[in-house]
Amino acid sequence: MIKIKNMSVALTVLLAVSCSNQNNDPQGGVMDTHIQKELSIYSIEGLKLDNGKKWTTDKETSIGFKKMLDLTNAFSESSIPSLSDYNQFGNDLEVIKGGILNKCTMTGVGHDHLHTLLIPLIRKINGIKEVSDIDKANEIFSNIKLNIQLYDDYFTF
Repeated sequence: MIKIKNMSVALTVLLAVSCSNQNNDPQGGVMDTHIQKELSIYSIEGLKLDNGKKWTTDKETSIGFKKMLDLTNAFSESSIPSLSDYNQFGNDLEVIKGGILNKCTMTGVGHDHLHTLLIPLIRKINGIKEVSDIDKANEIFSNIKLNIQLYDDYFTF
């Protein structure tokens, strides 16, 4: 369990540094404390619209979230998934998420709100990659799907 927590901390730091080399912490400087939250919590505290409008994102981020949504929808349609299927799903999401972080060119407040969405999603991706209980895997998957669907509610290209 310590390995997972250390990986989560490292990935969160990587996210903060990699994505456009921004120093802004959308969680008000408390990202590390949020990592300890239960993986199943579906809450994106602080995520809001830009005066009633969606935040504008870059093309790469939009493409990445579309890929994650497509993967999630395809996984939903598969027959009863095994634990290893859930773990592989997490690994596949990890690759897409890495592409988003590496190609992100966003800056400013919209970028900060993207981090507000991504940080809980990263925790859940890490969790589903390592989960060892099928009921917990189901729960994490459902929350991942909801988090990914939020992208279209708050962001546009």
